[in-house]
Amino acid sequence: MTRDHMPTLSGKLRIDPFSAVPLAERVASAYDSLRSEGYSSTDILVLKRFPSGTRQFENELAHALTLETRPNVESVLDHAAAIHAYAAPDTRVLSDYERFELLRTVIDGWNWSHPYLQQAAETESFHRDVGRVLLISSWGGFGDSSSDDPALDAMLQELRAVASQFRTALKDRSTVDQAALIESGTQALSEPSVRSFVSELFDAVLVVDFEEFGELERAYLSALTVDAELYCIGERDASIQRIWNEAGSVVALGEAAGLDCFENPALDRSEFGVTDPELVSQFLAIGHFPNGYRREQPAATTNPTVTAYTLSAATYTEQLEAIANEIEILRDEYGLAYDDFAVLCRDSNQPIHESRSLLRRAGIPTASATVTGLNDDPAVRELVALIDVLATDAETAWDILDARVGGVSQSDLDRIANEPTMSGTIDRWIVDTNLKDRVARAPEIEAYTSYRNIREVRKIATFFDTADFLPGGYDSFRSTLSRAIEYVAPDQYTTDLSVEENGVLVDAIRVAKYDTRPIVFLVDVVEGVYPPATQNLTRLFPTDWVKRSSGYPGVTTPTADTVTESFSSVSDAISDPYDRYYTALARRQLAVGSRVATTRVYFCTAETGNRSFGQHRHPSRFLAALKEHPAVTIEQGYSDPERGDESTALHTETGVARDILKEPWRSFAEIERAASLGESADMRSIRSTLEAVTTVLRDEDVDPRFVDAVHTQISYANGEIGTDE
Repeated sequence: MTRDHMPTLSGKLRIDPFSAVPLAERVASAYDSLRSEGYSSTDILVLKRFPSGTRQFENELAHALTLETRPNVESVLDHAAAIHAYAAPDTRVLSDYERFELLRTVIDGWNWSHPYLQQAAETESFHRDVGRVLLISSWGGFGDSSSDDPALDAMLQELRAVASQFRTALKDRSTVDQAALIESGTQALSEPSVRSFVSELFDAVLVVDFEEFGELERAYLSALTVDAELYCIGERDASIQRIWNEAGSVVALGEAAGLDCFENPALDRSEFGVTDPELVSQFLAIGHFPNGYRREQPAATTNPTVTAYTLSAATYTEQLEAIANEIEILRDEYGLAYDDFAVLCRDSNQPIHESRSLLRRAGIPTASATVTGLNDDPAVRELVALIDVLATDAETAWDILDARVGGVSQSDLDRIANEPTMSGTIDRWIVDTNLKDRVARAPEIEAYTSYRNIREVRKIATFFDTADFLPGGYDSFRSTLSRAIEYVAPDQYTTDLSVEENGVLVDAIRVAKYDTRPIVFLVDVVEGVYPPATQNLTRLFPTDWVKRSSGYPGVTTPTADTVTESFSSVSDAISDPYDRYYTALARRQLAVGSRVATTRVYFCTAETGNRSFGQHRHPSRFLAALKEHPAVTIEQGYSDPERGDESTALHTETGVARDILKEPWRSFAEIERAASLGESADMRSIRSTLEAVTTVLRDEDVDPRFVDAVHTQISYANGEIGTDE
């Protein structure tokens, strides 16, 4: 992937080593350096690449600097959006799901010329697969495909044409997508009126995460700082987003852009103030513990003190249930809040939706930026069921409405259906059924989440009402709503992400890169995930095709030198440069995820995954390297079945429910085993256990359906169901 020119930057780039030093603390020294040169706080614009956590970082930086006023901090995307709005005030910026719906319309109207794409267009995932390729290309660009296989070159050229048609559709509607905002802002800065306006706003620009700035962002910086001083901070071995689209170290990128690079000498923390999770993350990022760290040589101490934790399970579901139980144990033991925890997946290709659903099912409130959580919200499911009933009169949707509201009649629905718009239909249902009052009865965290999700559904309905390119009707709206709920942003780019509040963070590692939580659980640290067997960049084309293509957007044809220049920790056992590159990226992702933790980091594994079709999975080679290091101690979590501590209590709703459902089988199995061996079963213990189950079912606030399920399990275990009699 190359563009017409390499943006030229004038300024300096400070290179920081990989560490867990909070971003605000690292930036504060650079900020003070600018102030010592005579710039005031109102003169300095602080830019960050990742839009998530901007306000939190702003507060932390103000605290680190002891400023009376807040520093001026913006994400590069938000800043470019403001420049675009000034230059083109009549252009509306589309949300991600609005963009996807318009792109679907363009794809549906395209007459595909290549036979492969004609056949692919018949598959259910075609719109999503093409959409992701075009979205990634809008940030990183297509490469030169002239040397590719002629057939693949022809297909990539056709995708370029579709992208061009999509840009025309955006322009015709006076809209722009978020992926185009930075390029649009760069173009706007070339206009004298815009340049004059911007030059009055700041005199110095401080970039805090230069390692993540790709060519688009560097071009924007070049245009933005023509009349301003530029001071950049970049971190070694830390890029986990730009590196998807553009290879190379932060030093190489800075030097190529014309920046004066220098090392930061003030971050030598090898002798003090280093936590176990940070040391683990540094080992993963650079392949060894930092130089001078005394515990690198175990002979210097009698007890290795670098500790990491593991949770193992048989299945993916049980892995998340163990995490939920561990969260509740640690909350009880240390008085932690839910937002003191993070459950992180490698990237957005991993089952973040499912992870969040499983935790919520266990009674754990969750928060996320990548996935909405709309599908898990009972209030949203109620609104979706309403649209299902109006669209298809589906019986299951009726059941949901009856369970949530009760007594809904056809005349009630007819009155609601008479509303002229989808947003009116949603609003009428909310008012007529007192939905907001019903939501308010839930615990505060759940109510807060539901209110936010209801607003999001209303926004989707309002968009649908005004989208002239979408067919009308409840069936069409149902499809649009479903796609918006299921949307997950890819890792190769970032739009304006904001993490929800008041819950366990469940997300891709990239979202939490500069976050800190006392406890972090890294999900699925197994072979095939860390690292992937072969990184699949798209489902549209076979990976073997992509690995030979210079034109496909992203890093597809790295050389051996490219890999070693991009990563400090590289496996010599892998000969294929493509596989070496993405193996090193997976290790770096694990490192960045580990350093989010300030107290404990858990490496979680499951023998089978939700997509492994029963195939046995082994713990990751990166986890094995940690276990083999003489200075590392691996401890099993309280909820790890291999710990062998049967006294560990179940702390979650799903854990208790699952244990109750299993109890009839355990009891009858114990009786049968004793009978087969001619022994006596401990009937007193069995009776006591079953009486405890009966007490729970009778005295607690238990759903009658669960009571029926327990009785059914007793019948199954006793052989009363499923026999030939």
